[in-house]
Amino acid sequence: LLKKPAFFLILCWATIIFDFFMPLLAILSTETAMIFIVGGFCFHLANAYFMGLNSFFLVYPASFPSIYFFAEIVEDILF
Repeated sequence: LLKKPAFFLILCWATIIFDFFMPLLAILSTETAMIFIVGGFCFHLANAYFMGLNSFFLVYPASFPSIYFFAEIVEDILF
């Protein structure tokens, strides 16, 4: 961490921005929502594996079906 502090600062902020905007990105389309859901799932799976945050992995992806369902409703209304 001490060798490349700028890289880890960017990585930290990228994670925060991704998590913050993920529900808003579901508005674009169901395909976009699915891409971000898969990305979020892989991110949380990696956290569980590498950092031992197993409960973190179980809780956060529980919201993914609601994000996809919301994207379907918005897509039906707008398109």
